[in-house]
Amino acid sequence: MENKYDLSWEEIVYEMQNLPAFSGIINDWFLTMNLEDNCSRYYKSPEFREVMDIIKKEGVNSVRILDLAASNGMTSYSFAKNNFDVHALESSPSRIVGRGAIEYIKDKFGLDIKVKQFNDRTIPYEDNFFDIVFERQFLHHTFSMEDMVKEAGRVLRPGGLFIAIREHVLDNHGHALKKFYRIHPIHRTYGHERAFKLTYYTDAINSAGMNLLHI
Repeated sequence: MENKYDLSWEEIVYEMQNLPAFSGIINDWFLTMNLEDNCSRYYKSPEFREVMDIIKKEGVNSVRILDLAASNGMTSYSFAKNNFDVHALESSPSRIVGRGAIEYIKDKFGLDIKVKQFNDRTIPYEDNFFDIVFERQFLHHTFSMEDMVKEAGRVLRPGGLFIAIREHVLDNHGHALKKFYRIHPIHRTYGHERAFKLTYYTDAINSAGMNLLHI
């Protein structure tokens, strides 16, 4: 891949999909060209089973869920298959990794997923609207993690559940961060990968007035 920092996420994924050297990563990240297969594999994955176990363990009985930064729709699909009332927020219009992909999956499988445009800063829903806010690999990309977590807390009903998974975590912002930038498979090209100490994430959650239940 070309070493430049102005490629969009869609362009990066498209390049990786067409380069044999990245086939394993693309498959593991559920980002192949086959959207149906990505959704099916994620739905059956240990990761999604763990997410569902957390929801059941915390006893969230209502099912209105926000899929925050929903990407290619595999998580929205998986929640919809479990009869959740799914609202998907995504900033990119992409047919590969954005709203176009979610709309395709929605129509392909006849799922009731509400898809909205996201500006990456504010959540366009009223206070206390959701029972669950879910995000996967998004907080380390936000303009302000603290503000975004506060937005998540704002749209959650009292007693609701915020789930944040697959975030990059470092021991320190010195050597560990330099190593992260050096070895991350796409950072040198994409330029938008970040990683933070665990306390940065937990402080944002605490500042939003949410009780931290599990790390």
